[in-house]
Amino acid sequence: MKKFILILSILAIFSVAAYTGPGTRTGVSTDVIWRTTCLSTQYVGYPPVWRYRTWDNVYALPGSPEALYWQANYPEAPEHTHCYGGLDGSHGWGYGTVSLGSYDPVSVSHNITCTFPGNVDWCRGGLNLSLSASEPIPGQVVRYFETSAGMLCDPADAASVTCSTPVTLEGTQTSSFWAVW
Repeated sequence: MKKFILILSILAIFSVAAYTGPGTRTGVSTDVIWRTTCLSTQYVGYPPVWRYRTWDNVYALPGSPEALYWQANYPEAPEHTHCYGGLDGSHGWGYGTVSLGSYDPVSVSHNITCTFPGNVDWCRGGLNLSLSASEPIPGQVVRYFETSAGMLCDPADAASVTCSTPVTLEGTQTSSFWAVW
């Protein structure tokens, strides 16, 4: 009785990588918590106008230690909220957005490895597809990798992720995968 060895082709596996994420990569903005300050503006011949403003241009991402501190210790006072002279220099906070600029697409790459190589670039077993992706937009994450058949692997959500999955199909294969935001 002859023993048959299943062989998998690592030479003939072709992969196409892509990314689905924020539709626009230019003019990207994000939500922030602004620290506001009560100050006045005065024009000659007019009384002072007291308002909370983002005079010092200080902001933090929602949920960050700075934003949580401001929200716990200062009154909610979005920009242009009226204040008065007795609050001169005191801080408040408010919701807003800031422009982050333009960003390159997410980088997605793959590597194919074989635990038990055979002859002529064939693999006798342990064929593995390793995937990685990096999201350059601050505050955005890559959630998982998928193919048209469904989820391929699911790393912990992060700006830079890696994961690997075994390749179990035999023979020459073509595979397309993408990272999902």
